[in-house]
Amino acid sequence: LFFQGTRDSLCKIDVFQPILTKLPTPPELHIIEGGDHSFKVLKKLDRTESEVWQEITEHSNQWVKQQL
Repeated sequence: LFFQGTRDSLCKIDVFQPILTKLPTPPELHIIEGGDHSFKVLKKLDRTESEVWQEITEHSNQWVKQQL
């Protein structure tokens, strides 16, 4: 499971996604809209840092449950 912000200047999604498909079992990629490398989003998106981390936590929990 990978999380990726759409504004991550250290790892562009269009470069990262093709790499994931080359792994033996392609992992899941969850995109954080407007997130940078630290998942901080633009103020105009009207999302708090807490909301973003809640999304990441909830998605992580769902993914772990699917793996059991």
